[in-house]
Amino acid sequence: MKLDDVLRSVASQYPHKDRVRNDVAALMKSCGTLIPETHTRRNGHGAVREQATIFRLKGVLPMGNQGSKCKIPVVILFNPLYPSIAPACFVTPSDTVAIKLGHPHVDQGGLVTFPYLSQWTVQSNLVEMVVGMISIFSVQPPVYSKQATPVAQATPSLRTLSTPKAQPMPSRPHTSRKVELTQKATVALKAHWPIVVEPLVIEANDHLKTNTSLRAAARQLDQLMVHFSVEEAEQARRIEELEAFEGELKSYVEANEATEPCLDGLKESLSPDSAQVLELVAEECALREFLGALDELLSSGKISTDQFLRETRDVGRCMFMCQLQRKKNEAAATAAGT
Repeated sequence: MKLDDVLRSVASQYPHKDRVRNDVAALMKSCGTLIPETHTRRNGHGAVREQATIFRLKGVLPMGNQGSKCKIPVVILFNPLYPSIAPACFVTPSDTVAIKLGHPHVDQGGLVTFPYLSQWTVQSNLVEMVVGMISIFSVQPPVYSKQATPVAQATPSLRTLSTPKAQPMPSRPHTSRKVELTQKATVALKAHWPIVVEPLVIEANDHLKTNTSLRAAARQLDQLMVHFSVEEAEQARRIEELEAFEGELKSYVEANEATEPCLDGLKESLSPDSAQVLELVAEECALREFLGALDELLSSGKISTDQFLRETRDVGRCMFMCQLQRKKNEAAATAAGT
């Protein structure tokens, strides 16, 4: 089956299918002994059983010089999250070859481990991975032949080919049924582990990011509450000043309630300081009315809290300056006796 046909049957499971296709095509161009196919695994026991179909390459890796018959049977499984996760590579025993005990890069389940796989990144590629496997297996083959003729030996020299010597083949160590089942279960678990665990890891990372964002938002909210507390204290102080001024104004009105003032004549008779005091009083009254209008706008939702605070702060500053100037003019008018 062609590569595109195989990938099309599992395209929904591989979000980076274009990357998978390009990497596999490059590998098959340099190593034509690997065949693309799909593989369906059945997991679970009893009535609860799940099926997972994944893409894989199956074939042999040729060892040594061109024309050598020494080949290593392998299977390369692709995790749906490839290239974020490295492929799982296995040496597969058969009726004629078995896995060597104690190989430094292949366990008894056939799983291949070497530095290139353990240091895999999204920039890694399959060609370099297979070249590394061939280099390792050429030095120390991971399988031995069950037959009289060796299958997986390092490439012999030309002199050795001209004068072959019979070498005794190591016998396959006896393994119990329990050990064989354990090995098969280990292989199945290692192949299925990334598929099961990786989504959980991604979900845990997402929860961690969300928790971090919420904590940052909580710190910002705490800072905003402190700011509002300061503003509230400032507004309370300004209200007290306004209430005190209002009390003074009421006292003045009550004291002069019986007399009908002539406003025009009163203003012309005032000294410059007293006239300035009168204008500042009028300005403070206008500012108080403006504060009341701001409060109504905030209650009706026509302005935001930030706008309300900003305008209130500006009005309070203007009222403070008016009161300061008014007190100066009052002091000057009192000193002049006007």
